[in-house]
Amino acid sequence: MLIYFSKLRFSLVHPSRTSLFSEVPLILMIAAPGFFLIHENGFSQPVKLGKPEFDKTTHDFGPIREKDGKVEAIFPFRNAGEAPVAISNADARCGCTTIYWSRDSIRPHSLGFIKVVYDPANRPGVFSKSITVDFGKGYDPWLLIIKGNVIQRDLGFTDYYPFEDGNLRYRTNHVAFGELIAGRSDTASNLIYNQGKQPIRIDTQYTVLPPYLVMHISPVVIKPGGVSRARFRFLSKWKDEYGYDSEFFFLQTNDSINPRKRMDYSADIREDFSGWSKEEIANGPRASFDKVLHSFGDIHPASRVTATFKLTNTGRAALLLRNLKSSCGCSAAASGKDSLGPGESTDIEVSFLPGDRRGEIKKSIAVICNDPVTPVIRLEFTALVKEEKD
Repeated sequence: MLIYFSKLRFSLVHPSRTSLFSEVPLILMIAAPGFFLIHENGFSQPVKLGKPEFDKTTHDFGPIREKDGKVEAIFPFRNAGEAPVAISNADARCGCTTIYWSRDSIRPHSLGFIKVVYDPANRPGVFSKSITVDFGKGYDPWLLIIKGNVIQRDLGFTDYYPFEDGNLRYRTNHVAFGELIAGRSDTASNLIYNQGKQPIRIDTQYTVLPPYLVMHISPVVIKPGGVSRARFRFLSKWKDEYGYDSEFFFLQTNDSINPRKRMDYSADIREDFSGWSKEEIANGPRASFDKVLHSFGDIHPASRVTATFKLTNTGRAALLLRNLKSSCGCSAAASGKDSLGPGESTDIEVSFLPGDRRGEIKKSIAVICNDPVTPVIRLEFTALVKEEKD
């Protein structure tokens, strides 16, 4: 392989000639075991490189007990080269694994290390994790492996019901109905555990629910150490709104600690296109935007900024805007029209007020429509929120 560096003078001597080439590129020739530079005097000098070598690349913990906590493995390596080397990065891509490594450059014939710490908490069973170690440009990455088998600890009620609110604990603190076809209903449930010393009554009569959410709890009186199941039914026909929505209500109880228990729930209501034929889809509406990403650049926290996205119906039927859903309360969106005929366009104006947010911000607006191909289109915007310079 040849690498050329232009505008450098050197002399290239041909074995059968005494003539010299003076204005030609410097040639870096790669040959084992190192690099060589050809200078004007015709001699070559090696470019020294480091050479990291690991004693091992796999560590098997074997059986480990979850209750004993974190375990660690050391991967030593030697620099067998002629120049210092340094680890530029080590990545496990898993929250269960923490990596430590030699931060200083490793001199030739010296030792460095990678320490891998694995947390087996709530991860029973066989595992195998890989760690990628980079030594910077010019070096191939190394792949290290840790593996083992986590022996599960004995589980208690805090494991089965991890979310605590006063003397009650829940299997989950968010009842998720997932995607739901408009006009249909769906069910979900939650388990409630009494960790207190007194029975707790759930007063369903005084628990206020929206008209599209039905709740049934049995039993309504939970004995100490007992469990009750809360069953929910979401009636989308009573909620005239498309898209993802997350809300909450308060469960009324006679618990001596915080008797009003907040419970969150969510649903993503979608239009049903499953019965459309290929011909109906081809002749349906199409939502097309001039852009789906806008950058506000640098903005002040107190500044309200706006951006305009142009929407055009490139289909053959009327395009209906079902909803515009913001990803946070810091942004809002409004459209000029809710219905577009074939070939018609409208502007969707998106506004953003940072408030107490700082740094790099990325938010989105979900445009929900009756386009059978892309019924949900996300308009994204970015900003760098920072105070004015003194």
